[in-house]
Amino acid sequence: METGDIRDIIKTICVVGAGTMGRRIALQCAVHGFKVNLWSRTEKTLKEAQEWQRRSLSKRAAKGGITEDIDKILLRINYTTDLEEAAKNADFVFEAAAEDLELKRKVFAQLDEICPPHTILSTNSSSIKSSLIADATKRPDKVLNAHFALRIEDNCLLEVMGNPWTSEKTIELTTALGQAIKMVVVRARKKLVVLYLTEC
Repeated sequence: METGDIRDIIKTICVVGAGTMGRRIALQCAVHGFKVNLWSRTEKTLKEAQEWQRRSLSKRAAKGGITEDIDKILLRINYTTDLEEAAKNADFVFEAAAEDLELKRKVFAQLDEICPPHTILSTNSSSIKSSLIADATKRPDKVLNAHFALRIEDNCLLEVMGNPWTSEKTIELTTALGQAIKMVVVRARKKLVVLYLTEC
């Protein structure tokens, strides 16, 4: 699949969690032209995320890493504490909540009820396999791990790992999305690997 095609399939991305990872994932998607709904339980966390994103973009602009207007990029991100608002029209979800299995299962069950049937649900977890989460949904074929390295702005690695139910189409779409946001996508077969890329 060409990455140009993915923008016709995935138009809106939901990021669940606006902490250290979620705010970075949302920004990476917005920088590369995607509409993003960034969800957090609190307005405080969302405000902190937006302030961090603006600072990060300013630093990248100063280094020549981006040329697009910062406000224009940030306008692609909708900040909300309403999970239904964040996920109801999403084509792809990156979950970046706390590393707690029961919490993730609860979140995925909620997302399964809210999201359209075609929506892919991914977890950014590096320690919790999606096989432990997939059965909390009615779409286990559309559930997988999509793990970003800690500092996405410096490390362009995205590790993708399915589970026994993940369809090949889900893997392909996730890979294409990763490439569209300028990540180097590595498919892990049995466990997520630790790699660090300093040049994208």
